[in-house]
Amino acid sequence: MKLCIVGPADKKSMDIKLLKTAKNIFDSVLYASYSHISFIQTNELRITFKNSDLSRFDALLPRIPKERAMFGYFLLNSLDIYSPMKPQSFLIWSDRLLMLNILQREGLPIPKMYVVDSRESAVRLLKKGDISFPLSLKLSKKERGAMLANSEKEFKAMLDTLQSFNEPICMEEFFDSDYIQAFVIGNTVVGAVKRIPKEKQDIFHGKGEKKRIKIKPSIKELAIDAARAIKSSFALVTLVDNGRRAVVDVDLCPIWSMDTLEYDLVRYIFDRTKTREKPISRFTDFLTGIRSAVKDLLE
Repeated sequence: MKLCIVGPADKKSMDIKLLKTAKNIFDSVLYASYSHISFIQTNELRITFKNSDLSRFDALLPRIPKERAMFGYFLLNSLDIYSPMKPQSFLIWSDRLLMLNILQREGLPIPKMYVVDSRESAVRLLKKGDISFPLSLKLSKKERGAMLANSEKEFKAMLDTLQSFNEPICMEEFFDSDYIQAFVIGNTVVGAVKRIPKEKQDIFHGKGEKKRIKIKPSIKELAIDAARAIKSSFALVTLVDNGRRAVVDVDLCPIWSMDTLEYDLVRYIFDRTKTREKPISRFTDFLTGIRSAVKDLLE
């Protein structure tokens, strides 16, 4: 079986580990930089990396960052090969509001969220007592650049800055506590760490002192459900469980430093690819069965 890993041209340490591990499990492995993949539309769509036709691979592991989520969607949606993520996983992941909304609709606990279209609406929520601090603020279309307000004064100053962009403003409950990161592969949490932030903003960047932990069965189930909600069999799920439990984030392209994670992920992809039946194969088997039955009747 053949595996294609799609990632950045400048491989990170985990990309190199994945590639090395995959070569010991799959018959053939190609690392394709997403910057050098071509989509060629003539009578039919062809997706190539240099001289390789990606449709001829059996499985694809995307190591595609959030800022190229639409590329990930188009790539997976155009190929009929196995991947631990669905095409829509990238669309959901690319929009935090959409992701949190889907998690909530699946009955999972999430941070309190507020979306307003004006400074006046935000101040009105504050006066009604619906907002408490600390609170993160950002523009609805921006994944980065979240600001942290610890007081009413900071909150109003940040609103003054954000309203100048003439975009909806997203405000989100901020958890000033330790947080948990759980690595989900299939229906299993293969490892988890606790992050102890040195600064409040560390949770935005996945920073802070970390230590390996064993997590409660209920937290494992919550992490698995969160990955499943965004249609992915692999994800790094960030949660808090300190007074109030919530799913804070789901990451499809995480950075990790756990010894067995590369093997667990590649082995999972190999096993799933091996047992996967493509629709065309099932249809071919169906036609073969009909031909065989007709032949038996005529003889």
